[in-house]
Amino acid sequence: MLSRPAIPILYTVLVLSTSACTPLEWRHTGSGEHNVDNDQAECMAQARLETRQRLPLRPAPVPQIIVDQQGRTIVVQNNQPPDSERFFLEQSLMRQCMAERGYILESRPPKPE
Repeated sequence: MLSRPAIPILYTVLVLSTSACTPLEWRHTGSGEHNVDNDQAECMAQARLETRQRLPLRPAPVPQIIVDQQGRTIVVQNNQPPDSERFFLEQSLMRQCMAERGYILESRPPKPE
């Protein structure tokens, strides 16, 4: 039997795991004709350009050659974490641009079968 604190945690994990698979789509909140694909492409291009200006690309890490205590030569790779900061900034700017154009990101309703 599960303890009381485990039940809310289990419920939270269940909700997050099922909601993570829900497909999302942009919907316009106003009236009139809107081309979502064109607006999204323009916002993504604008976000990429602004991200490049704010966060220039980092140079590739240079391997370092060291000698250990036994005299063996070792190549140490300076593994930097993936450039997730650029990715998150780009996505944030793209969502902001779409919101300014009147779009909201919603879960896609299931298709009737």
